[in-house]
Amino acid sequence: MFPSRIFLVGLSGGGKSTVGRLVARSLGWDFVDSDDEIERTAGRPVPEIFEQEGEAKFRERETEVLRWLAAREPIVVATGGGAPTTPGSGPSIARASASTASSDPRATTRLCGGVRSAAPTTVPACSTSQSADSG
Repeated sequence: MFPSRIFLVGLSGGGKSTVGRLVARSLGWDFVDSDDEIERTAGRPVPEIFEQEGEAKFRERETEVLRWLAAREPIVVATGGGAPTTPGSGPSIARASASTASSDPRATTRLCGGVRSAAPTTVPACSTSQSADSG
């Protein structure tokens, strides 16, 4: 069964948003960058949230946004670089039908729908799991 939620996890600047947009477009799914959604709901940029509220409050916002996104389908989500390190974000990421961490966008897109990228090849770390509510 093909996943109905894909969460892209990896280092900041690793290409999650670029790959996520390509995969979502290829599948005809929604795409959301979790940092963009945090900025939209907070009404200010991530660096300003960190500066004014601190990292702990930012991570609370991130956890809530990821929880909300994990309830949507079909969707491709590019998580923030620190999302997997936050205990509260783990269940939302785990709820995804497929999640991947990769420094190779080509490997990620092959896993998530077959879109090709011109990025150089390295060894990816990927995992997929059946969503608890997808049958």
